[in-house]
Amino acid sequence: MGGNPLSYVDRDGHAEELPPLQRIHSDKTLDSGSNRYSTDYWRTQPTEKIKESLRPGPNNPDYLKVKPDGRVVDGNTRIRVLTERGVDVNKLPRGAGFTSLGFCSTIAAGAILMLIPANSCDDPCKCGDLCTK
Repeated sequence: MGGNPLSYVDRDGHAEELPPLQRIHSDKTLDSGSNRYSTDYWRTQPTEKIKESLRPGPNNPDYLKVKPDGRVVDGNTRIRVLTERGVDVNKLPRGAGFTSLGFCSTIAAGAILMLIPANSCDDPCKCGDLCTK
């Protein structure tokens, strides 16, 4: 899959299947140093709370941020914990800011829910807090 996030949308505007999530931090990294405190914390949290913490939304700055190729930018520890619990993390809603092309979007279960020009997103609250310029 290339770096062009719009390549995931066909000519009729339908999203193609998204790539699987790929954590950018290894288990060893997440278990070492001060990172282990985050891992320990999320392991004590209920599964639904972790899922909710990853959900894109206007009041959630720590939502699951994913690059177009599936690399997890924000949410590596939580994705690990959910995977350990047997959750299919590839079905979780994903958020991404496609700033290289000047678009902002939210991706969920294989469909782009919102695609707006970034220059019309002067107030992140108007864009569901998903627009990053």
